[in-house]
Amino acid sequence: MRQLTLLFIFAFISYIHALTDLSNGKSFDELIALYSESIHKDPSTALKYAIRAKSIIEISEKQKAETIYYISKYYNKLQNNKDALTHVELALSKSMSLKYELLLYKCFSLKGNIYNDLGQNSNALVAYSKAMEYTQG
Repeated sequence: MRQLTLLFIFAFISYIHALTDLSNGKSFDELIALYSESIHKDPSTALKYAIRAKSIIEISEKQKAETIYYISKYYNKLQNNKDALTHVELALSKSMSLKYELLLYKCFSLKGNIYNDLGQNSNALVAYSKAMEYTQG
């Protein structure tokens, strides 16, 4: 729990720094593009972009769901599977209410990856099977 608290404190400080230095004046799409560019190089910078994108008030519900998905990917990249699973579940809930099939596919696929990382192969298989349902367009 202490590590999680420290992570959130660090994320908050990073978020404030990101607001002033990295992302001022950027659109949601620009922030997500920056996130995508930095997720493999520097996950902590990617988190800054994702949090900033989430904080933009004028974003649509679809964009909020996408942002939560990207935050889940960040946690998964850092092997923080508990938070990754929490966020992917939230993104799935929002995506289902929006009937946003592409994001449903991505979320179920990520959920399968998270369960695979946790060694929960049967849950991973269920999630991957659900993802496949959304490839049948």
